[in-house]
Amino acid sequence: MAIRALALSIAPEQVAPLYSVSPRSLNNWIRRFNQRGIDGLIEGGRTGRPPKITPVSGPIAFAKS
Repeated sequence: MAIRALALSIAPEQVAPLYSVSPRSLNNWIRRFNQRGIDGLIEGGRTGRPPKITPVSGPIAFAKS
């Protein structure tokens, strides 16, 4: 929906608050959409520090506390 609003020439500064994102994020979405279409908007894996608690050990750790 945000991409559609932007396609209708509504400024990113007006669309961003409606989706609780920054205008910069919207510009990134536009760039990815223009480069790869709908597939460009699908979230991929992220880099960074691995989680300390895994989905399996999380409930176990919570139950022990």
